[in-house]
Amino acid sequence: LWLSSSFSFDCGSPGPGLHAVAGMAFPRLCTLGAVLLVCAAASNATRPNATASNATGSEEHARQHEEERPPAHQEAARPNATGSNASGSEEHPAHQEAARPNATDAVAEAQKAMHDAIEEAEAKIAKLENRSEDMKAQLHSKAFAIAVAEGIQSKVHARFAERRRELNSSFERELLALDPATAAAANSSEVKAAVDSAKRAIAGLKDLNEAEMHEMRAGLTDLSHAGKEKAKSLWREARMAAKQAYHSGMAAARAQREAGLSEDVYERSERAAEHASERLRHRAEGAAERAEGLAERQHGRVEHILERMTDEAGDEGRRALDALRERLRRARRAAEQARKAAAEEGAASLSEAAPEDSGAAADRHPMEEAEAAMRSASEHAEAAIAKLRSWSSDLEAHLHDENFTRALAQGIQARVRSDAADRRADLNRSLAVALEALDARAMAAANASEVEEAVGAAGRLIRQVGELSRQEAREARAALGGLERSGRAKARALGREAKAAARQALRSGKALSRAQRAAGLRERVYERTEGEAERSGERLQGLAEHAAERAESLLEHQSGRVEHQLEGMMDELSDEEGRAVEELQARLHRAQRRIEEARMAAAERASEKPQRSPAAGPLRGAPAVLLAQSPSQDLTGTLLAPLACLAMTAGLASLLASRHRRRSASIEEPLLA
Repeated sequence: LWLSSSFSFDCGSPGPGLHAVAGMAFPRLCTLGAVLLVCAAASNATRPNATASNATGSEEHARQHEEERPPAHQEAARPNATGSNASGSEEHPAHQEAARPNATDAVAEAQKAMHDAIEEAEAKIAKLENRSEDMKAQLHSKAFAIAVAEGIQSKVHARFAERRRELNSSFERELLALDPATAAAANSSEVKAAVDSAKRAIAGLKDLNEAEMHEMRAGLTDLSHAGKEKAKSLWREARMAAKQAYHSGMAAARAQREAGLSEDVYERSERAAEHASERLRHRAEGAAERAEGLAERQHGRVEHILERMTDEAGDEGRRALDALRERLRRARRAAEQARKAAAEEGAASLSEAAPEDSGAAADRHPMEEAEAAMRSASEHAEAAIAKLRSWSSDLEAHLHDENFTRALAQGIQARVRSDAADRRADLNRSLAVALEALDARAMAAANASEVEEAVGAAGRLIRQVGELSRQEAREARAALGGLERSGRAKARALGREAKAAARQALRSGKALSRAQRAAGLRERVYERTEGEAERSGERLQGLAEHAAERAESLLEHQSGRVEHQLEGMMDELSDEEGRAVEELQARLHRAQRRIEEARMAAAERASEKPQRSPAAGPLRGAPAVLLAQSPSQDLTGTLLAPLACLAMTAGLASLLASRHRRRSASIEEPLLA
């Protein structure tokens, strides 16, 4: 319509109408040609924006459905999705066609390697998680804990069976040497040697029982260490696989960059690789921590059952040793009686109540002092043993008191949490500040390094919170171990005191025997005194050892019960802390996702501003706006260039026609005149 207005003239007056056409059509045609050329240039300039908007739209559509897909498929599909939007490259078409086959193959190989690395990392982590699930199922199975404890016990018994048989055989041989028929013709040194050898066999059996208990605990510790080492090995494999996935993702990004894809594409691939590696690493760390915690809990359950079994075996072993000592006392008494009977048969009939000579009367005072010292030593030993037995009775009463066990465990837990309260408060404050700093609007203008540093700081604080819970559990176990060690030290101190008193009673009895011998009493008298002193000393030493061992056994049993109670309480706190840490990690991931979306939106707005201003500046009319907002940008660009050429050709033709007609009119006017 705008052009047709220039051709509305009167055909009856060719002269003036022709000049009017020449004066109106030519400028308008030239203007239209210029407008079309500028619109074509604007269409070519806005084509990257259209490509970016299409890529953004496809990314938003993929992001909406990304959460519904498995993580491995997400990580594998992101580089493919970014690579499909690489049509916005500004390289020369001929160069693109020449380099496209090799570049496409390299990108495809790099993406396949990244996909394989992610799948391998997922498989490693799944293996570690499956192990954790198996350990969790075994943790709630009492039959499994009993089977493990019985296996350890049977293995240790089989290892020490040969040595036990040798010691029992040695004791039986020495006991045969104390047979009354044999001992009647033997002297005192031979009888004493046989008794000492039998005592050494009993001491060897006692040491063997203690060694078996030690080996059982060591075997359980070795199993626990092996389980933890297995979990650490799986964690190291998963961590290396996560690192390999990161390197493969960065290699894929480099391949996209070398292939000539746009900067947004390979930067997005780099961010995807970083996020995937971080996600896999956090998942592996969480699975490893759960496996380690389950291994410690399983160790506690098996240790509790094994301690009960060792206590029963220890009680049985002590009863067996007491039976051997009683057999030895009876055999020794029978041997002494046989020797005395043989001596009486060969001697003259003498009265036991013979009058004392003058020397015996003179030495009565030293002998009385020795008797008083022996009685005092025996009373002191009895008092020390009674003190140890009283403490053992208190331990046994506390052992069957559930309230005492619970109160002791709660006291340990309260003390440990009180010691870590300040550090926990500092971590919570620092974590709150770090999470508040991850605001999407505030971090939209930040660069990638600043965002990574802020996210890494928050992640480190979250890991420190989880590590603090595990440290509290370790400190609680250490506090319980310290209580157990102090109790054992007290039991050993009381046992040493009782044993020392028993040895002093034995020395006092022997001193009395020497005093009787020095006083000139008969051999039968001071030998009987010496034998009674040895039997009394051995009895007191046996009572002291038995009381000390019983006290240590009760301490171990009580420690196991408190540890079981404490493990349950710490497990509840650990589960609660684990849920809190998982919630913090999820919050961190959400904040990181919002920051990435805000940064991408800010980058898109920044890229759109310099491209829209040149196209909208010089052309403010309706044709330019309509052409710039056309949905088919590529088709408009291909049609506007020929139209502009036609418009310019029409303008030149109109100019030539107007000049020709002016010349014809100037020739015809004189002729008509």
